Amino acid sequence: MQRRQFIAAAGSVAAVGLAGCIGGDDDNGDNGGNGGIDTSSADAALESYLTGVEDEDDFEAVVHSESPLEYREGEEANGEEGEQEIDEQTYEIIEEDLDEDDLDDYIIQGIEDEEIETIAEGDVAIVEYTVEMDGGSATEPVDWLVATEDDEWQVVEVATEQ
Repeated sequence: MQRRQFIAAAGSVAAVGLAGCIGGDDDNGDNGGNGGIDTSSADAALESYLTGVEDEDDFEAVVHSESPLEYREGEEANGEEGEQEIDEQTYEIIEEDLDEDDLDDYIIQGIEDEEIETIAEGDVAIVEYTVEMDGGSATEPVDWLVATEDDEWQVVEVATEQ
């Protein structure tokens, strides 16, 4: 159990550092007027969070108000010499229509019970994120809690099943 909590926390820290820095094309077309931000579905919102956040306005457009995630301006998470290049990123909705009781099955760092109640008022999904590096190595999948707020899908936090 402690290993899972560590992996969830490490994945969250790494992903926060990667938000907006991994890159990705902005030719999606369905961006809601926020550059490369697409909040039309749970998987699109997570992809936008991880690849399309260029400034604090983008961050606020794609991150749920109950999320403990914080915007960190100017962090570069990739591009250092000797690092592997990302070959492919996948985003797959693995659970949908979750309610407050379903969320009890997950460890969600930094989220209190009252916040879970608020999050569960909208549509809630778990999206699995995986990265494949050049050369074929892949990361362990990381599950993210994504929920609607004002009819837009927004990222909440890494969610680890208990």
